[in-house]
Amino acid sequence: RRTQKGQKIMRSLYVKRLFLWPRFHEVVQDVLDTRPADVVELTQPMTTSMMAIQQSILDVTAFCLGELKRANRNVDLTEIKIEEALYRSFHDIIKNQLEAVWHTTGAKVRQPLEDLKFLRKLLSNLHKLDCIQFHELVESLRQGDGFQSTWLMTREADIVFTLARNRVYRSGLRSSNLMEEYMTAGEKENGKEN
Repeated sequence: RRTQKGQKIMRSLYVKRLFLWPRFHEVVQDVLDTRPADVVELTQPMTTSMMAIQQSILDVTAFCLGELKRANRNVDLTEIKIEEALYRSFHDIIKNQLEAVWHTTGAKVRQPLEDLKFLRKLLSNLHKLDCIQFHELVESLRQGDGFQSTWLMTREADIVFTLARNRVYRSGLRSSNLMEEYMTAGEKENGKEN
């Protein structure tokens, strides 16, 4: 398979012979050291609606983590933080801890674990997909067959659905009103907690 890629490139460049030299070879190293590569890193800043969606997804992740902690008495999850739930290995760690009793765990344990896995994917896709593809992914949640999850009924989930739709169908002016309402409501809630 690897040789096919090389052959394809050779054909497109009209090259008949290819010489492959390892980087650690002295001649190759001298050539590479004469002019170091210029690395230019470009990043696109997140829009305000993307930041609001990201915060809502993080809030829903915290909700699901709380559900998992309440539903599971077999494993000590008190020291697990939301930051750990965002890593891919989190699902495997929890599943390994529950391996001995996995066959006896019910939907109240398995569903939040699957929700956390999906929310991590949703958070990742917020940055990878364009607004239309992200909206389609979010809308597929609502139309999913048999997808019974409690986080879909939360206010934060509604914000994710609304802002994803507004990113596609509405101008920035109209959707900014919802974001302002969300931000001020979040500030009021944080003020109540303090």
